[in-house]
Amino acid sequence: MQISMFAQDNFDIVFGETFTIKNNTITNVGYQNEFITIELTDLIEEWWYDAPPEDKNRKYHSDIQYTLKITFDDIEKQFSFYRSEIKQDNLYTIKLDGYKIIIISDKYNNTSGSITMKIIK
Repeated sequence: MQISMFAQDNFDIVFGETFTIKNNTITNVGYQNEFITIELTDLIEEWWYDAPPEDKNRKYHSDIQYTLKITFDDIEKQFSFYRSEIKQDNLYTIKLDGYKIIIISDKYNNTSGSITMKIIK
């Protein structure tokens, strides 16, 4: 509960502002008594080929899976999504009990990553 008390008095970001989070950092988003704590807890690069090795025309593919931990009103939820889902529609949206989390873009470099987003109340 300590994070909640901190978040009520000191917001990193106000609802509606665009911001970027990096992996394993906690960001407090809110206004007055309403807030969300959000953390990019995990990122995994997945890769594969679309055919067996003997196929001369096989192609290499990769994607990044991100996991966000979101805490609000003493509730903790985790959401996972892929980079390809962000790129498909130029954004990815999570609807969550009166909040809309809009993932705008991402950056990934081997073991580190960041996500640019906006949270609307």
